[in-house]
Amino acid sequence: MLHLLFELRFLLLGVAFLGLATGFIARKVG
Repeated sequence: MLHLLFELRFLLLGVAFLGLATGFIARKVG
């Protein structure tokens, strides 16, 4: 159960990082 929480946290971190990167690139291009 604990490892599942860790995986979820990493997944959330990845999604947030991806969103930030996409927003940064879009702002730079747009």
